[in-house]
Amino acid sequence: MRLCRRRCGRIPTSRGARHNLFAAQYELQAVAGTALPQIAVGAKATRSRVNGSFLYEPPEALQVTANQFNLGPSLAYDLDVFGRIRRSIESQAAQTEQVGHQALNVYITLVNQVVMTAFGLAAAVEQINVTRRLVDDLQEQFDLTQHWTTRARSPTAIRFRRRPSSRTPVPTCRAWRSNATSTRTPC
Repeated sequence: MRLCRRRCGRIPTSRGARHNLFAAQYELQAVAGTALPQIAVGAKATRSRVNGSFLYEPPEALQVTANQFNLGPSLAYDLDVFGRIRRSIESQAAQTEQVGHQALNVYITLVNQVVMTAFGLAAAVEQINVTRRLVDDLQEQFDLTQHWTTRARSPTAIRFRRRPSSRTPVPTCRAWRSNATSTRTPC
């Protein structure tokens, strides 16, 4: 299992699937935040000229340049009377789940490929070992054949000759032909 984790962690496909999953999870968090109250703080500074009409007097009565500063929070909350926000959150949760399944499918496919490759490698190694053993056996048979071939060339070796009437070879010995009167076995 460590081999699969190590190999699958380096493959760009699995990295891309994990990235897509994280992005979908962050998107779900962002969409789920719309159900919460929205708080904003704002600040504003303006400079304006104020004249008398500001105080309901003739404009010439007052001529002042003034700075105005506004600072304050605002609070907004979307009422989800018809379930629009809830449905958008559920939709994003389903999309996140689908991306999670896709990432899992990528991981399973990669694990399958790693395992199949490992089995193929093990089979190739075993075939090499079997071939080496066969070559060793054949070499042993070749050495044995060479040994008996060189021994068959010796003067006391048993020779096989064919009889015209029979198909089975009969062992003969050169020494038997030359010493037919001898009582001991020359071979």
